[in-house]
Amino acid sequence: MLGQKGNCNRETLSLEYQRFIPKEVCIPNEYLIYYINSRVEPIDFNQDGLDDFICSVIKKNEKNWRYIFFDIL
Repeated sequence: MLGQKGNCNRETLSLEYQRFIPKEVCIPNEYLIYYINSRVEPIDFNQDGLDDFICSVIKKNEKNWRYIFFDIL
């Protein structure tokens, strides 16, 4: 959840991704950021002049990783 107070989950599959996550980004505790789609080239989908954060998230204990979600923040 964006702007979540208290314990903010910013867990990633790769520690390398930690530096690319904006401080305002929090995801539900049962998920982790699998891939950051916008880390190489900035993207502004809604054309508000701000770069959008796009990532793929998965459930932490998903065995087959069939369900990968894309979030645009």
